[in-house]
Amino acid sequence: MTIPQRSVSTEPSHLKSLVARMAAGDEAALATLFDATHALVFGLAVQIVRDAGAAEEAALDAYAQAFRDAKRFDPARGAVMAWLLNLARSRAIDRLRQAGGAVRRREQPLDQAAGRAALDAPPSEAAWASERRERILRALGGLPPEQREAVHCAFFLGMSHTEVAAYLNAPLGTVKTRIRTGLDRLRQHVDMLEVST
Repeated sequence: MTIPQRSVSTEPSHLKSLVARMAAGDEAALATLFDATHALVFGLAVQIVRDAGAAEEAALDAYAQAFRDAKRFDPARGAVMAWLLNLARSRAIDRLRQAGGAVRRREQPLDQAAGRAALDAPPSEAAWASERRERILRALGGLPPEQREAVHCAFFLGMSHTEVAAYLNAPLGTVKTRIRTGLDRLRQHVDMLEVST
């Protein structure tokens, strides 16, 4: 049996149309978006909070916020998946801070922290998530070490900019610049990889 592969180039327009329907109050569109993206959103939340229950709550909070904020989503500012992952990251960090665990174990390898799909993801979603993950890892590998480490701490370990500065023993302004520059380079690199496929 051949596993259907999701076309990365068609995925963003499908997700954008779901968000547009959500903006009009379509709850079925939210359910479809959830089914299509939950594996990645939940996977990121688990990486941050390290607890399946808290990660599920953070993911659900992110989807609730996505439904409320769908009217404000601007596709010109970024992809739907990036928007959802940012919402999930924020909600997961909120949960972590509520539990008093803002600073956690930092020895996790970058390739493990980059996110992984939930184990119960459908095969087509797992294939799409795996391909996307590989693209992001290649893009991360292309960053200068100081930018890669700052982005890793901020986005894969859930640290605030102040925590990253303290952890890296670097000035806060320098850390913010490294993160911003690193994210800009990542976005450009991932965009180039998607155009080339």
